[in-house]
Amino acid sequence: MRLRRRLSGWLAVATAGVLALSGMAGLTSSAMAEEPAEQCSGAGIPPAEHVLGEGSSLQKVAQAIWDDEESLTGKGFNNSEYVGACNGKQGLHANKPVVLYNSTGSGAGRLAWGAEEPLNKPKDGKKMNPAESGDAFVGTDEPLSEAQLKNLDEAAGGKFKEAGKEQALVIPVEQAAVAVIVNMPANCDLTKITNGNLQKIWNGEITEWSGVTGGAAEEAGVTELVAGACKVAIERVVRKDVSGTTFVFKTYLNEILKGEDTCAGAGPPLLSWAHYAEPEHNLEWPEELTSPPATCKGEVIVATENGGGGEVKEVKALTGTIGYANLADARAGYTEEVGNNYHWLGVQNQAEPNLYPFPGTSTGEPSKTTGESNCKGTHYTNLPTAPGPDDDWSKVNGAHPGTEATNKNANYPICTLTYDVALVSYEEAGFAESNKIGTTAYNYLNYVVTPSEEGAGGQADLAGHDYLEVEEAVGKFAQEEAELIAGGSRLDYSVGGAVITLLLFSGPLPQVIDLMIKNLGPKVYLISLEDFGIFTPAGSGGVFETTQCEVDELGVNGECLVNVTALKAGLAYLVDWLQIRLHLEA
Repeated sequence: MRLRRRLSGWLAVATAGVLALSGMAGLTSSAMAEEPAEQCSGAGIPPAEHVLGEGSSLQKVAQAIWDDEESLTGKGFNNSEYVGACNGKQGLHANKPVVLYNSTGSGAGRLAWGAEEPLNKPKDGKKMNPAESGDAFVGTDEPLSEAQLKNLDEAAGGKFKEAGKEQALVIPVEQAAVAVIVNMPANCDLTKITNGNLQKIWNGEITEWSGVTGGAAEEAGVTELVAGACKVAIERVVRKDVSGTTFVFKTYLNEILKGEDTCAGAGPPLLSWAHYAEPEHNLEWPEELTSPPATCKGEVIVATENGGGGEVKEVKALTGTIGYANLADARAGYTEEVGNNYHWLGVQNQAEPNLYPFPGTSTGEPSKTTGESNCKGTHYTNLPTAPGPDDDWSKVNGAHPGTEATNKNANYPICTLTYDVALVSYEEAGFAESNKIGTTAYNYLNYVVTPSEEGAGGQADLAGHDYLEVEEAVGKFAQEEAELIAGGSRLDYSVGGAVITLLLFSGPLPQVIDLMIKNLGPKVYLISLEDFGIFTPAGSGGVFETTQCEVDELGVNGECLVNVTALKAGLAYLVDWLQIRLHLEA
């Protein structure tokens, strides 16, 4: 069976009531108290009446597209004509629930929701938790570890990995390239860099631009237009705030060194890049003062402002610097005037030793022309086994130098997924107006993860803005995770004293509505009508019918009769009523 994601709010309020009255012999409804209401009917946190998200600065440009801060024609949650958006024509007409995103950084987002250790660390006398934060979701480039998932579940009134009580939904929303940015000294050119030179610069082993030589790949070393122009110190610029982009960059450096300690020398406190990538060490770097007796030299320069934009601003302001930022931020700071020495580098992909791809696809080398992140063909390792609450994405990695046969990227080597984190139950988490907030979070994030193959939606809206749609396998995880926000379509029924859970899904009409029953554990089922044929129009009133169907894949036999009436002309994704008769074998 192939699961097709249902459009936001297709069954909304009707689900519990209609199924409870549909004549299911022996079935009595015990629907979850919380389910998303009718599409676009949510509002936000009084008195502002909008929903907030915060976190990842890497997502800043993408979120500005999605939440309409950029006001792009035909794009965004409140502008798109896509049936899963809310532009005032879909769902509850004339209602356009507003989502605002604050790019405070991945660490700040996780901290605001109580995911960082120690659990519920007091802030201004209040414990940190989702309801107190005022955020309906948080963005992070560094996925939550098992410890952070436990913290978040407890902060949101749930319990880690306890069936029916898990709260955390980690949803991959896009791919992005992390660019290596430089501001070269006058008359000293560098356009590409080897992995060896990159890690030696960041270890503090190469401290002067003249030491960046290409070896066999001459184009990957510096070129002096004037003798001695490259005899200038290299200054490493790092993020001011705890950052998922920093995590991705350090993870890449660790893969170059294959987990070995940074710098050269003997004895402690030599540490690996894996150590520096850990959340509690995110702001630490190999420096002369912290790494004796190793050969690490120099100190890093900390950007004066938070976010990827702050990193770019610092590198642009200081000659001889090197830093890192997501491509969208890197390009935002680029100018094409004569004498501009700020740009990003092609980075060696050792799957093809003489290949030095750039992070963007628009023109290859740096320019103001936006395109996509050059991440097609990125190999993401260690995906979770199945989608669901409390999935651990912390071992997933797409930053590969190409030195391992099984971990090779087809194009740019420093790529990453970035994630939005939402909740199974906003009511259990203690949100006031939990149904409104949960409904908007559900509508918005389901719009965000809609694949471009559907012709519109969040992933299609990324095109041309220096990000990249998540690849298909990851996208399926994202869609199924997003379906569970605020209760999603989950209903519990008792059958002769035993409880079963039905997970309901549908695709855009007049194609297929999915009602999926699959054994997800004792008394938990998922079934799809997609396998039983396409709905066909029955008259001009927008009515679609399917014939009787047999379900026997999992030892469950039954018949299904679905009558679906589209509400309002052209709004075929709204459901007036749904009848289902299931006969479950003992």
